[in-house]
Amino acid sequence: MWAELICALAILVGLGTRISAISLIVVTVVATAAVHWPADWSSLSELAQGYAITNKGFGNFKLPAIYLAALLPLVFAGAGKLSVDAWLARVFWNRSTR
Repeated sequence: MWAELICALAILVGLGTRISAISLIVVTVVATAAVHWPADWSSLSELAQGYAITNKGFGNFKLPAIYLAALLPLVFAGAGKLSVDAWLARVFWNRSTR
């Protein structure tokens, strides 16, 4: 729970974005495997039933899949120009070039 709260706040302000996104990906994968993934499935069509939001006993992993899709660009591209990461990079880059 603390990782979800702290990493979400860090991503919100743009501090340690890549590390926070990787941490949230790990938490999401573990939660999907432990809670959302169906216990018994024998074919890919049964597994795909968990992608729909239903109350028929199938795992429901649509929301975790959306979170993973949203976190992957943060891992690869990092935070934007208005983030704390970008500000720190500008400050330390200017000091090292003097």
